[in-house]
Amino acid sequence: MTEEATNWQQLYPEKYLYDYYESVEPDEQQALKYLINFFRRIPVAKGSSLLELGCGPTVHRAIAASRYVGSIILADLLPSNLQAVQSWVDKSPHAHNWNAFTQFILQQEDVDKPNSDDIILREEHTRELIKSVRPADLMSSDPLGPENRGQF
Repeated sequence: MTEEATNWQQLYPEKYLYDYYESVEPDEQQALKYLINFFRRIPVAKGSSLLELGCGPTVHRAIAASRYVGSIILADLLPSNLQAVQSWVDKSPHAHNWNAFTQFILQQEDVDKPNSDDIILREEHTRELIKSVRPADLMSSDPLGPENRGQF
């Protein structure tokens, strides 16, 4: 691997999050609205697990889903993406701030004026539901490893 490729992978999550997730852009607004409406329409069995395969360095879809599922597993190919997600789960001071996304999600769920307590509660709830942040390779016959075959 070239030095440039190595540097890119190390900087990727931070730069990507800064470039695309500093605010809730219109495309993400539409995607989150769709996801919330999907969960409202489709009955999810109590305690169901959600697997987000290819989560990247993001947690906003997990935050949106956390009201509707019993547990969440986040998986991605890049270790740096997994590290960015785990950093948020662990409340690292260097983790990306998802508050604007959480506020938007709460507004879509009919919370008129979400305050900081509402945002903190939703993010804490999401952290509690995230049971695993793990590697996944979609090019593999067992993307999550053979020990997870048939789990999802």
